[in-house]
Formats: sequence, structure tokens, C-alpha cells
Amino acid sequence: MLVQINNNLNIDIEINTERFNSIKERNTLYLQKISVDTIESGNTYKSMAKYYFYQLNLNTNPSDKKIKEKYMILDEESHEPLLENFKIVCKSIENYRDIYYNELDKSSNATIWLALLSSKNFDELKEMASLVMNKNDREKFIEECKKASKDRVFLSEWCADMFAADVEAKERQADYEDGFNDGLNNGINKGINQNTTKIIKSMLEKNYSLKDISDITGKSIEEIKEIEESMKD
Repeated sequence: MLVQINNNLNIDIEINTERFNSIKERNTLYLQKISVDTIESGNTYKSMAKYYFYQLNLNTNPSDKKIKEKYMILDEESHEPLLENFKIVCKSIENYRDIYYNELDKSSNATIWLALLSSKNFDELKEMASLVMNKNDREKFIEECKKASKDRVFLSEWCADMFAADVEAKERQADYEDGFNDGLNNGINKGINQNTTKIIKSMLEKNYSLKDISDITGKSIEEIKEIEESMKD
């Protein structure tokens, strides 16, 4: 999502639901494309310097151990920033959730907002939202969240990183196919199926309907039900 403020401040907000090898490169290219599309041909450096391009990456993968990271373009020798107006910041939402529930920084609005984005259900969402919003804003926010939870286009976008990770796994499979035996290929296929199962489990935990999961993953409802039953064991 691209947020533009006063025509010169551009904030690209990315929600990464899965960590995979090319995520940093991909998101950096997104921000570069935004900058190229925004600045007009013939602009002087002075006029271009008024533009700011920031990217906020909100990572929801529980395996992400770093709470926050920041990336900038640096001079190779001095390591000083070359551009102050081009920055990428990554925040691990799940880690902020842990901070919130362990009451390490529960009074910070920033912590609450980031933890709020990791809410597992609407009751939890309401509880956190009540700490940073007035009643009217909270009700509007909850209503929009409910609409989004039923929007199939939004759900597809939300799962995009999961499937990008799956595609990356399939591409690695293609690279390994030549010159390797059937046993290795079978192992790779097993890994891809395990990744799809992981995606389905994550969607079930977020209370997506069986039909939506089937439409997005290509798995039959019967297969999804089997996975759902296995989660109860």
C-alpha cells in the first residue's frame, strides 16, 4: 500500500506474511520503482531532494527473530548515508506482540499498534484498539477489518507472500531436477507439499472459510478438512 503525504512524502507499506530468500531484494525494487515513477524527467537534484521514499515492512512470520531492521544506501568507503530520503524499515509484528503481552512496553502506542496487527481474533483486536483509539474510530476500524476478512481479493493479497515462498520452492526444484536422481526430486516435492500444508494451517488458524482456502490453494475441501482434523490431534 502506497501512502502519499503532501505530494513529496511517499510511504510504501508492505506486510510480509512469509520470509523467503528474495524478500529484501524484491521490496527494495518496489521502493525504487515508486521513486522512478514519482520523479519526473528533467528534475534537478535540488527539486528531487524534496522527495522522501520510505518503506515500512511489517513482518508477521513468527520465525523472524529480529525486532527491527533498517536499510539505507551507504557510501562504500565511508559507510555514510548517500541518501537520507530513501530508507527501508522492517518491524517484526510477532515480536512486538510478545513485548505487549509480557508488559515490557505496554504503555507505548507504537508497540500497541504493531501488536494490534498480529491480533488472532476480533476480541483481541477490540481490546488492543481500545488502548489507542476513541470509541467512534475503534468501531469504524473494526467494521473495516470485518469487511476485509470477507474480501476475497484482499485475502489473496494477504496470502501473496506465502505463495511467493511456495513459487520460490518450486523454482528451486526446477534448478535441481537436471542431474539429480528421482529420490532427491521426491524429497523436494515433499517439501513443497509441506509448505502448502503450512499455508493451509495458517489460513485455518485465521478462520478463513474452507471454500476460500480451496479457491486460493487449489486443494479440495476434503483435503483441507483432513488437514484441519490433523491439527486437533
